[in-house]
Amino acid sequence: MIEVVYKGEENREQEKIALPKNVRQVGEVHKDRRIYIEDYVVTYIRQKITENKNLGCILILTGHREYVQDVLYLFADGAFQVDYTQVGPDYSFTDRVWETIYETVKKHFISGEIVGWLLYDDDLSEDRLLKAQKKNFPTEDMLLLKRESYEEESECYLYQNGMLRKLPGYFVYYEKNEAMQEFMVSSYQSQGGEEEALLRQREAPVAHFRTRMKERKEISNQNRTMNALYAVSSVLVLIVILIGITMVNNYDKMKDMEHSLNDLAQTAAQRELEESAREENEGILRGEGTADESADANGEQKDMTSLPAVSDEGQAGTTTEGSHEMASVEILPSGVEANGDDKQGEPGGDVEAESTAGQNPESTQEETEAETASSEAQPVSASEASPVYYTIEPGDTLAGISKKVYGNAGMIGKICAANGIEDGDKILAGQKIILP
Repeated sequence: MIEVVYKGEENREQEKIALPKNVRQVGEVHKDRRIYIEDYVVTYIRQKITENKNLGCILILTGHREYVQDVLYLFADGAFQVDYTQVGPDYSFTDRVWETIYETVKKHFISGEIVGWLLYDDDLSEDRLLKAQKKNFPTEDMLLLKRESYEEESECYLYQNGMLRKLPGYFVYYEKNEAMQEFMVSSYQSQGGEEEALLRQREAPVAHFRTRMKERKEISNQNRTMNALYAVSSVLVLIVILIGITMVNNYDKMKDMEHSLNDLAQTAAQRELEESAREENEGILRGEGTADESADANGEQKDMTSLPAVSDEGQAGTTTEGSHEMASVEILPSGVEANGDDKQGEPGGDVEAESTAGQNPESTQEETEAETASSEAQPVSASEASPVYYTIEPGDTLAGISKKVYGNAGMIGKICAANGIEDGDKILAGQKIILP
């Protein structure tokens, strides 16, 4: 836009018109249609547009018009706002709006008349403007200032011959304007609160909408936070459950391992005891027993040699205990000595039993058989013989018992026959057997 400032007498184009001295040109000025707007009016317009930004407003312009040789001079030196909420559809004024307009003009701008109006809103097409102009201000040469929300300056229109003719520019002039000054002062003092309340009332739906959107946003944020916390809590609970299950499984595994270790320890101890017993038995069979075992064996031998040994067949039993002594007991007829030498005794003589001690345990088998044959030659009555028993010790075998008692293993069959033993390997510790 072009702005040109004129001062002094140069602003007077006609001697009959008192034109303002200080003016500012906005845009190009039409030569036949000259619009002058006072600076206080321009300031008031800007204030109201700022106050009603994005809401819309309507202002009434007051002043006067003069014609010189078909040239229009329109001066706007007053302005006031109309209650926008009472304006009907397509910006048509109701009776209530017109009453307020006339009262305001009569009270504050009595020296002027209505010369135009300003419309501030969105989407102000020329068709809508023309309809509103015809309804509200159908008078010829009526001024219309249009201002849309996205524009920075107002556009000028004049209503002529039923049409709105756009003007390229206008003048802004500066001079003393007491009426407009007083109106602005009184408006801010007396009606400032009402205008502020009205403005708040107009902005209430927008503020309420913003509040609702803010609350929804906060609720949405809270919901997202709660969902996140719920998800985290669920994960933590799942982790705790998994840890508990793992600990229980590990505890069961540890108990099983403990039982397994105990079983292994018991098995190892039992095997060790069995191995020790087996080694002791092998040592006894080899004649490598301990001194205590030898002493016990010798003592048992002495006890056994003190008793006569007679088999079921009437044979004289020969008993041997330990690895160093063997005693044989023979029951002979009268007049026969134990050494095998035949001596004639007197009839009715007593039978003597002599024991041979200190005999070598390694005597030959022939001597043992000879003694056995000699004892078999003489029958013995059942009343004169008593059986000899042997208690089986751990680790004993029939072969070992035969060697210990008879000095060889040739008596195994007789021992089995005397005791009714079918399997020579099935003997038990503590079992008593008869020695034939």
